Amino acid sequence: LLNDISNGIQIPIDVRYDHEWVAAHINTPYPENPKHHCYCEMEGDLNVLQDFMDLYQGKEIILYCDDGSRSTDTANLLVTHNFIGIIYNMVGGMNAWIQAGYPTKANSPPNKPVISGKTNGNAEQEYSYTFTTTDSDEDKIFISINWGDGTIVEEFGPYTSGEAVIQKHIWSEKGTYTIKAKARDAYN
Repeated sequence: LLNDISNGIQIPIDVRYDHEWVAAHINTPYPENPKHHCYCEMEGDLNVLQDFMDLYQGKEIILYCDDGSRSTDTANLLVTHNFIGIIYNMVGGMNAWIQAGYPTKANSPPNKPVISGKTNGNAEQEYSYTFTTTDSDEDKIFISINWGDGTIVEEFGPYTSGEAVIQKHIWSEKGTYTIKAKARDAYN
């Protein structure tokens, strides 16, 4: 199902723990690349479950874990809560995927943020800058900024991959400043 979109788009969803996703998950191409939603969060929080169902309502999803047990539990939870869509369970999970020789990959860090805004101006005036970064795994992104004048904006977010984030700053003294930003995904 995951090597051809002529049969529709199936979204593989890894329901394992964060550390398992980070170490390795299935490697399939866009638009059928995997997403991560830990079963442990869905089973204990109806809001998280509802957010998941809203996100994938009416879609074809393929649930997987290490061996098929947590993905079965996730499928049962979704059916119990009236999920509307098609649910596949990857029998054997990651273990069977790896045994079959299919590709896996580790979590990828987000790309470096792209900063856009004015490159010159005056002291004591507020300027807006746009920070944009993407994550190939489409994980949530957090950004930190160093404005170059000793002001550091600690991590803020989360943002979706590709979302434009606007931040404003005022430099109190005339000078040359280098703005630096760094991004991390939800899995560090």
